[in-house]
Amino acid sequence: LSLSLSLSLSVERNAKNTCDDDFVRRRRECISSITRQYIEKMVKKIVDICASLVPPISYADCVGYSTLMTNVQIWLGILGALGWFGGQWCAISTMFGLLALVSYEMKSANIMKYLAVSILPLTVCDVIWMSTYAKEASTVRTKWTLACVIFLFFMRVPQFFVWSKMWSTDFGETNDDAFEGQQQQQHVGTQQAYASPGVGVRLDDVQTTETPRDPNVPPPYQPPNEFA
Repeated sequence: LSLSLSLSLSVERNAKNTCDDDFVRRRRECISSITRQYIEKMVKKIVDICASLVPPISYADCVGYSTLMTNVQIWLGILGALGWFGGQWCAISTMFGLLALVSYEMKSANIMKYLAVSILPLTVCDVIWMSTYAKEASTVRTKWTLACVIFLFFMRVPQFFVWSKMWSTDFGETNDDAFEGQQQQQHVGTQQAYASPGVGVRLDDVQTTETPRDPNVPPPYQPPNEFA
């Protein structure tokens, strides 16, 4: 009897522990899911706001500008890494630039989204690096590395806007049709604005309509012609 009682108690205890573990696991999954959705919505909102500030350009132009800035980032990182021990941060920027070039060739939207989001913490790290090592820049090599990091910092701002514009177009999935539609609307609006009689039109080709005159109303006064 005591053995069966102890077994039943152990089974109940194990079942209770299992229920508690399941509850904790589900609670963690729910919290992580809510947090992930909130972060995704917040990032998407920031991206949409930044993309709205960029003028309407095609996705190919966005890729061209981003590729140019990425190449500048790579070479600034390489030149900055030639300085001193603090130049390791420039090497990290070079790595992100190479990953961006690979994402262009692979046309991977997931890698591009990761790189677009990574610009924000990279900018914060730039500020931390400059505030940490700027006072130690006393030699030519240290000043050279500091200058490269400063250029990298100021270049990340337009780079993030271009990446946001690319993200808003689903990285080329919906931008072509939308851009062509905007161009057509602008072209039609321009034609309507300048399509008035007399501008590029012969006067003989302009059709004029006369308003019928009321017979009860006398004709307008005409002064006598001295040369009649």
